Amino acid sequence: MGSVKNILIVTPTHTGSIFAECVTSLMIGMKVLNEGGIKTTFACIMGEAYVPMAKNKAVNLLYENKEYDSLMIVDYDLQFNPVAMGRLVLAEKDIVGGTFPFKCGKDGYPGTINIDSDMTAVTNESGLVSSSFVPGGFILIKRHVFETIESKCSIKTDNGIRFFFDTGFLFPDDHRWYGEDKTFCRRSIDAGFELWIEPNITFKHVGLSGRTGNYREYLSRNNM
Repeated sequence: MGSVKNILIVTPTHTGSIFAECVTSLMIGMKVLNEGGIKTTFACIMGEAYVPMAKNKAVNLLYENKEYDSLMIVDYDLQFNPVAMGRLVLAEKDIVGGTFPFKCGKDGYPGTINIDSDMTAVTNESGLVSSSFVPGGFILIKRHVFETIESKCSIKTDNGIRFFFDTGFLFPDDHRWYGEDKTFCRRSIDAGFELWIEPNITFKHVGLSGRTGNYREYLSRNNM
């Protein structure tokens, strides 16, 4: 549905604070995009204690401003390499994100990848990894994805805010509780979209027990 030209970049932060490492990464990443001819606008969703509502408010900002063709959500506690944001743009996918080490002592990375018959991660010619769940902490979503989901799925609204990201027992076919990111991914797949992870991004999950890692290296170490 066309290349990315104008991105709304949003960071939800309840307190209004963003780690300095994240701010630096955002500034450098936006500079790289701007030099490549991609327009960017940055916004914070502040004072919202509920992460699902903050992400829905980010989508609302996208809906209110027709000039943006894509939404990028970036968590306030991620540090990433300078070309990371550009990698998502160059992927030329409707939905693509990066995944980062768990922060609180748990080994591994959030996300669910599609595996072939040899128990190997399914990749395309660009090295992107096919996924059924992309974490919403570093993700690029084109505008028409939301428009298509809204036309095909039942989306609730509250005071004009559309709930693409919500939680609960939402899908009667499996009777499972869904977090907001998994809800969005499930609805995207139901609406006919593919999900992709760009594995070659090095992240630091900033914090007291923050960890640094690269998903491609992790897959290689685990023979996936």
